[in-house]
Formats: sequence, C-alpha cells, structure tokens
Amino acid sequence: MRGPPSSLDSLLESPSPELRDLLTFVGENLDDDDIPHRIKLSEPIIRSFRRECARLVDGMQQSEGCISLTSDIWSRQTLEGYMGVTAQYSVKNGNCM
Repeated sequence: MRGPPSSLDSLLESPSPELRDLLTFVGENLDDDDIPHRIKLSEPIIRSFRRECARLVDGMQQSEGCISLTSDIWSRQTLEGYMGVTAQYSVKNGNCM
C-alpha cells in the first residue's frame, strides 16, 4: 500500500493551473504545450532503467565465478517499504562491476 503522494508525484501527475501559469509567465517563449506530462518524463527513465538492467544481466552471465549479493530492507514512517540489492562480480576482461 502506498502512502500519500509526494509533492513531486502530484506535480508530475498533472501540473496545477497555477503552476502552468507560473511556468509560462517566467519562461520566455514557453507555451503550455512545452510543459511535459508525467508520461513524457517517465518513458525515457524506464527505457534507461531497462537498458541498464539488461547490461547488468549480461555482465553477470559473463562473470568468472560467484556473484556476491547483499540486500537491505527498510520502511518509511508511513510503512512504505523499500529494498536495495547490491551485486558484486568480476567479468572475464578483468573489470570488477
């Protein structure tokens, strides 16, 4: 269950009319259509994430030996949970990842 939306979530979801007015007022030659929607911002981030995941999987498949994994889990005061995972491995060309 997600906690209350952050101010950034709200901003990216649908900029308020006041924010749009402010951005078009302070931005020279900025039209309402120039303000990106959240999908316009999230699509390149998701593409980059998928590209990096594929690169990591390829690197792990080419590892010379064991892959060491560590993880950590935590939550916010709103009980929104998080998990971080770290992998260490050495690829055949000698570089550590």
